[in-house]
Amino acid sequence: MESKKWTQWRARGSPKKSETSISDRIPRKIIRSCLTVLIVCNFLPLSHADGPPSGWRQVNEDGFVSGLGPTNDINLFVFDGKLYARNANGFFRMNNPITKSWTKLTPPNPPSGPGPTPGKLIVFGDYLYAEYGNELWWIQKGNDPNGPQWHKVSSTPVSPYPMTIFAGRIYGVLYTSWDTFQIWWTPHIGVNSAWWTLGADNSFGDPTNNTSLDILIVYNGHIYAGVGTLGGTYGDPTDYGTGVEIWESTTGSAGTWSQVNVDGFGTLFQGCVYQGTPNEVCYFPIHQVIGSAAVYQAPWDSKEYLYVGTKSHYGAEVWRYDGTGVSGWTNVTPPWAGPFPIEGSHQPGRNEDMGVFNGQLCLAEGFPTANLGKYDGTNWSKVITGPAFAGLPHPLSPHIIRLCAMAALKGKLYVSAGANVSGDQGDQVWGYPFITIVPTYIPLLLD
Repeated sequence: MESKKWTQWRARGSPKKSETSISDRIPRKIIRSCLTVLIVCNFLPLSHADGPPSGWRQVNEDGFVSGLGPTNDINLFVFDGKLYARNANGFFRMNNPITKSWTKLTPPNPPSGPGPTPGKLIVFGDYLYAEYGNELWWIQKGNDPNGPQWHKVSSTPVSPYPMTIFAGRIYGVLYTSWDTFQIWWTPHIGVNSAWWTLGADNSFGDPTNNTSLDILIVYNGHIYAGVGTLGGTYGDPTDYGTGVEIWESTTGSAGTWSQVNVDGFGTLFQGCVYQGTPNEVCYFPIHQVIGSAAVYQAPWDSKEYLYVGTKSHYGAEVWRYDGTGVSGWTNVTPPWAGPFPIEGSHQPGRNEDMGVFNGQLCLAEGFPTANLGKYDGTNWSKVITGPAFAGLPHPLSPHIIRLCAMAALKGKLYVSAGANVSGDQGDQVWGYPFITIVPTYIPLLLD
C-alpha cells in the first residue's frame, strides 16, 4: 500500500559531519550501559515471527470493551471525520488508535440505547442513518452520535432499509411478508418525514429464484442492484437458484430495470456433489450470493469500472463491468481464488468488502481464507496472506479466521477481523500504515 517513509534525525547539540565528534576526544573505552535511557530510535520493520507485518497495528482492545466476545460481522465506516464500528455487541467510536481507546455509544434514544444494537448503520454525505427494528433514525454531521440529537423518520407508506443514494434520492430495500423484496426510493433526506415510492416490485418478477437484494450501487450514472438466489443453506446446491443477477436502471424508477449479466456470471461447478444419491446435483451455478461491490479507476486508466465480488462455497470470484450490457463483463478474480479446475474439488471463498485505498482496489476476504488483496487495474497481489487451510495462524493475530470490512481515514486503511464465534477472542480492528518504533541501544563511550 503506502510506502514507508524513513526519517533520519539528529539530536539537538549533536555534532554535524564536519564537526569533531566526542569519540575523537576521549579514549575509545567502550562500556555497554544498562541505563534505561533511549538514545536513538530506529524505524525498523518487524518480521512475521516477531509480530504482525510491518506497518500494521491493532487499534482496539479485543472486543472493543472488556468482556465482549466475537461476532459474525464487524462493520466499519467513517462519519464526520471519525472511525466507527458496529457489531452484534454494540456501536463504537475510535478515540485513539495508538492507545486502542474506543467508546461504546449509548445515546439516550435509539438507535443504540437503551435498546439493542442498531441493525444497520449507513452514511449518506452529511447524514448518518440507522435502522432500529422497523424504525429509521438519522443524525446530521456536527452532532454527537452519542448524544440526544437523533431524529426518528416517519415513513409513509413503508419504512425500507436505506442502501444508497442516487440522483438525489435514497434507495432502500423492503422484504415483504410473502418472501419477496422490493426497492423503494425517497427524495427526503435529513428530514423527519419521508414519502417512499416503489422502484421495483416482486423481486424483479422472479420471487421464487431471487431471494435477496445483496447490493445497491451507483456506477456510470446508473443504479445497479445485485440479486442473490440462495434458497437455503450456503453450501448445499440442492437449494440453489439460477445464480446471482445484476440489474441496471438509468432512473431507478419502476419499469426501467433490466438484467445486464448472465445468471451467476455463467460459472458452473465442474462436476457433481452427493454422487450416487437422490440429491445428486451436477454442473450447478456456484455464485448464489454477492458479497461486495466497488467502483474503481486505476491511476493509469482513463475509464472507471464496476467490480462485483461473490461469496461462494465452491469458489468466490471478482467480475468487472464496463457498462456495455451483458457482454461487458470480465473475470478478474485474484489468481489465488476462484473455483478449483479439478472436477469435484472446491475452495470456499467470501469476498466480504472492496474499497479504494492509495490508488488501488483492496479486497477483504472472509472465512476461511482471510486474505487482504490489492489490485492495480492489471494485477492482483496479497497484502496479507491468511491461514486458509494450511493450519497456520493468521499473521495479524493467531485467532483471526475472517476479515470483515474496511474503511479509510486520514491516509490510513482500517480492517476489521473476527475469530471463531465459538471462542472468547473479541473482534479486532487493524490499521495501516503505523510506524513501528524499535528502540536501539548504542554503546556509551566513557573514560
